[in-house]
Amino acid sequence: DYKSPADHWRGVSRTEILAENPRPTLPFHVRYFEIEPGGFSSRGHHDHEHVVMVVQGQGTVWLGSASKEISEGDVVH
Repeated sequence: DYKSPADHWRGVSRTEILAENPRPTLPFHVRYFEIEPGGFSSRGHHDHEHVVMVVQGQGTVWLGSASKEISEGDVVH
């Protein structure tokens, strides 16, 4: 599961590929997300950096207060 059931996200699954546990010295995580058509992830702010690569489909990413349409092959940092 992506997170505990809530209204601020829908249709998201998350797979941990590389995570802090069991390697606490790893300075990053690698996660694979799938978002169903009409689904969305929660909006949040983190102190650590993110890189998002769109493998298939399209959507909207929010960077601060600005939104940008993204699609297959796009990478957002």
